[in-house]
Amino acid sequence: MDFGVNIIKTDNSLDYQKKLLEEADTIIDLTSYKGLRFCSYSKILDEISNKLRKLSLGICFLGSGDFHHLSFSLISNISVKPILLLIDYHADMYETFPDMISCGSWAMQALKEEKVRKCIVVGVDAKDPAINKFKFQDEYVTFFPINIPQKLMIPKVLDELSKSQDPIYISIDKDVLCKEDAATGWEQGLMHLDELLELLLHIKKTGKVIGVDVCGEWVLPIDEIMFSIQDRYSMQLNQIANVKILERMLH
Repeated sequence: MDFGVNIIKTDNSLDYQKKLLEEADTIIDLTSYKGLRFCSYSKILDEISNKLRKLSLGICFLGSGDFHHLSFSLISNISVKPILLLIDYHADMYETFPDMISCGSWAMQALKEEKVRKCIVVGVDAKDPAINKFKFQDEYVTFFPINIPQKLMIPKVLDELSKSQDPIYISIDKDVLCKEDAATGWEQGLMHLDELLELLLHIKKTGKVIGVDVCGEWVLPIDEIMFSIQDRYSMQLNQIANVKILERMLH
């Protein structure tokens, strides 16, 4: 898969992942933007879309899950409507303030604005309120909660993807992973990294993946001198996951 590797610098959460940074083709610094963490005005995300327009879709690392709404900016630059495959412990389909898009509302906004053809959410909490909210709208949203065994889930996801020839955009929040395989600072799911990699392998084999983004980094103190043992452990744990995800999508 001929993908570029892009680092979207939103904070310092990726600055010390040297193995990942060595693989980067492009690093885009967005730290000068104010009011980007957690939620942003739609016009700011439009500005960021323009800034990222010349970027090869490829695979983009976004930093903390606090910035997952940057996926909206990336998807806005795709010339065709893809199927959004959201691999996330949270559905990111919650309401937010008018004229704003948050890390918890961006997927719903992408559907509302018809940026994507459909959203398939994998690994989500079985109690996520979005499951009931959209239960009669299968043509737009399909959920595969974390309580579905992996050996059953993968065929179901592939069957759902096979219903359309539309390209696939994958958005991964590492909070879908268990705490043994990632550290995010958010409530986390039960999926193991090996299970995620197996799922990605099958989806990659469809030949329809046009872009990927990854978030869910551990939020670090501003200065390295303040890093705790937990900070360093979490950073290394996430780097292992990031590099394995990258290798799976590139090779």
